[in-house]
Amino acid sequence: MLKRIIILLVSLLLLQIFFSCSSVGTTETNIADINKFWSESDSEVIADSIVNKLLLSEWKTKFTNKRKPKLVIGSIENLTNEKIDTDLLSKNIERSFINSGDVTFISSKDKREIVRSNRRNKNDFNGDKELKKYLKPLNSDFFISGNLKLMVDSVSVQKLKEYKLTLEIIKSKNLESVITMSEIIIKD
Repeated sequence: MLKRIIILLVSLLLLQIFFSCSSVGTTETNIADINKFWSESDSEVIADSIVNKLLLSEWKTKFTNKRKPKLVIGSIENLTNEKIDTDLLSKNIERSFINSGDVTFISSKDKREIVRSNRRNKNDFNGDKELKKYLKPLNSDFFISGNLKLMVDSVSVQKLKEYKLTLEIIKSKNLESVITMSEIIIKD
């Protein structure tokens, strides 16, 4: 009997160790929804979910300065065949980061307007030099770039749509990718 209890306790301890380990990289989570098409509420839900996970990951804790990391969000590319307001999605991501209180966005209204009018995705630049040149006057620590993809599973009886938002956080100084994370919304 004592032997069984010890084996059970050791098993529970191993399970706790196994499931408590976290790693920086791509993670995916499904957010189920009953609407058939992308909506504004989907934009809010997916932004809040992915930002919460990004803030809990290692990239932020590795930021060694004595201030909050300063972020610039680029554009989110719409790689779906649907008309989706990616500017709204970018604004929802920005709102989620700001509401967390853990990061800082460009504070000057003029600079914010310049970034909003010139929002670009990492892939819009010809090379690293051009991206660095774009980020230097903004004095940001990190640049956020992303895309939204749609995969349709029409093989099953019920047609499923899988919207996948992928965000990448890049260090502004050396353009090193710090983390890439994905979030999924499934619609049927």
